[in-house]
Amino acid sequence: MPHMRVGPLVRATSTDTVILWAELSEHCDVQIHIMSDDLSENATISISTTTVQVVERYYIAPQIQGLKSSTWYTYTLTPSLDDQN
Repeated sequence: MPHMRVGPLVRATSTDTVILWAELSEHCDVQIHIMSDDLSENATISISTTTVQVVERYYIAPQIQGLKSSTWYTYTLTPSLDDQN
């Protein structure tokens, strides 16, 4: 089962986007769920991405769009084996 080796880390931000970075133990799909801590807004952003291999390491660095400025967010990353392994 794949697991996080390093991260996740917030690598870059703008007023409505963020780039999350992580290194994983093997090639896999990663589900990312981002929830606003603003109780008046019940919005969740969900994306799926696949690791990229660089030499013998596996990384993700997706850009998440559609965020609101001055808002706290909580996120979870869930790796799972894909069909290519």
